[in-house]
Amino acid sequence: MLLLAAVGSAIVLLPSIAVARQSFISQFTHVSTLASTVPASGPALGDQNPDGAAVVPQTTGKLLRGDVLVSNFNNAENQQGTGSSIVEVLPSHGSSSAFAVVPQPTPTPAVGLTTALAALPDG
Repeated sequence: MLLLAAVGSAIVLLPSIAVARQSFISQFTHVSTLASTVPASGPALGDQNPDGAAVVPQTTGKLLRGDVLVSNFNNAENQQGTGSSIVEVLPSHGSSSAFAVVPQPTPTPAVGLTTALAALPDG
């Protein structure tokens, strides 16, 4: 098979080179669970489907550098876009806890988190 390549105003015919590449993820063969991102208690009990994640860049307040904040996109009934919790995962301890919960308004038009989650560089 030949590949057409335009160089300036000239067209060059090059042989196609098939390179077998191994995927990056295939080098990992062991999976370890550090902690669950599903809140086990509180007002966001059972939130699931972690969609947004941010690594804390520097220690500030109760957050430690390297902690991971995860926003849950679905609620306990698995309704999309209605998750209201951000969970803090502490990789160094193998634990997690609710970092923040968005309160639901009354009456209940559901408020949910999106996948847009970031930690600012200055903490």
